[in-house]
Amino acid sequence: MSRAHNFGKYSYGTVKTILEKQVTNPDALPDDPRRIEARVPYTGPEIEVEKRSPEDYARLLGVAGL
Repeated sequence: MSRAHNFGKYSYGTVKTILEKQVTNPDALPDDPRRIEARVPYTGPEIEVEKRSPEDYARLLGVAGL
């Protein structure tokens, strides 16, 4: 149950599949998603996002008083 919870999957079919795989071939189960981030660092491009104030968006939308 905790493995299904870690993946955010709660259906009968998912829990049944996890239990069956655990019995027949535990090495076939995917990694726990809580541990994936710690082992695989992000290697994508560095992206800088321009910071804008809410007033900038209000002006674009024609909304006054934000």
